[in-house]
Amino acid sequence: MDAICHGANLAMPGIISLDDSLRKGDVVAVMSLSGESVALGRTLMDSSEMMMRAEGFGVDISRVFMATGTYTKSWGTSKE
Repeated sequence: MDAICHGANLAMPGIISLDDSLRKGDVVAVMSLSGESVALGRTLMDSSEMMMRAEGFGVDISRVFMATGTYTKSWGTSKE
């Protein structure tokens, strides 16, 4: 979540749920699991394609609402 707060795009592994009628270019709200507004962005593909992909980016973030540091940084860390 902190990566998005720093302006990173939303990667496919970070998408937990989505509306099944989304089209490429739709404006969407990015929400935390607890329902907080995190950011706004545009979808990079239709929802049907998002549901089939495990990698890549699903949303191009254009506006961030949540302050950096609200959630613990987990990007850029290795699980080795």
